[in-house]
Amino acid sequence: MINNTTTTNLIVTLADENYIEQAKQIFSGLYWNAAWQGEYMLLAHQIPENKLIWFRDKGILITKCEPIIDFDFGRSSAALSKLLIFTIDFKRWKTITYLDGDVLIKGPLEKLTEVSSFAAVPDLGMPTLSHQFQRLKLRDEKIYNEVNKKYNLKHPAFNAGVFSFNSDIIESKTFNDLVELMKKYHQHGFVDQPILNLYFKNWKKISHVYNIQMDFVTKAYNFKAIKGTVLHFTCKDKPWKENEYFGEWDRSLKLADKIDLSKPLTTGKTWKRKDLLIFNLTYKMKSIIYKIDRRIGKLGLIINKRYPKLYELIKKRN
Repeated sequence: MINNTTTTNLIVTLADENYIEQAKQIFSGLYWNAAWQGEYMLLAHQIPENKLIWFRDKGILITKCEPIIDFDFGRSSAALSKLLIFTIDFKRWKTITYLDGDVLIKGPLEKLTEVSSFAAVPDLGMPTLSHQFQRLKLRDEKIYNEVNKKYNLKHPAFNAGVFSFNSDIIESKTFNDLVELMKKYHQHGFVDQPILNLYFKNWKKISHVYNIQMDFVTKAYNFKAIKGTVLHFTCKDKPWKENEYFGEWDRSLKLADKIDLSKPLTTGKTWKRKDLLIFNLTYKMKSIIYKIDRRIGKLGLIINKRYPKLYELIKKRN
């Protein structure tokens, strides 16, 4: 299917039969809001051919996916299909960007095509490998200690809902190595994110604007996530469940039928370096205050008592 000639950039999302509308909404957002200039692909996990006609008619590439590991993960088995983008076939493209099905696209993603290795956004809920493997520690401390000896569990961890990588990182063994890691730890309930974090230890950070994790940003940091480029609904309150973002999500879905990939739109406004720096600084400041309040408590009260204006400025600034 694929030759070894690097052509263009690829953007990918994953869906099973229950996430077809979500995939259409993402492709719509990529076309209308991101003005994506590369190719589009759907990883179709056990979706019947008759339900793929819409995607084929739109010119969206399709990779059909069957379970890649022969033990039962339930619905989570579909998530493992994202590992297929690390097969040697994907070296056809210069860069590959992956998006989970629970995102809203609000602007251009061209910056993600400039990566030279594996790049992602730091995870807010589980910021280190130790947090990622907390479940393992509770279930089997012996194996957790073995992992701790082999890997630096203090190492920062990324969220696997949005990531981008240069296809140069793909080697003939990459996919098989990921699958073997998955087989080793599957009995502890892991799917893709902790495994990808173990494998890509030298990942590069990209700005939080490309993966605004809505549960932490809106509830913990009191941050107006609307300013971000990709809103990622890591919470249970998904935008298609008629929350405050349902109208935006629904409008995007309805526009999906009008996309024409043969006529790509002009790339819209991108983030300037200065704006990214301000955004990231504010993000980090709020993160520090949140951790002080939640984890240290008394120190947060001391800071608030001694420097109330600074405390309120950081906490309330949008």
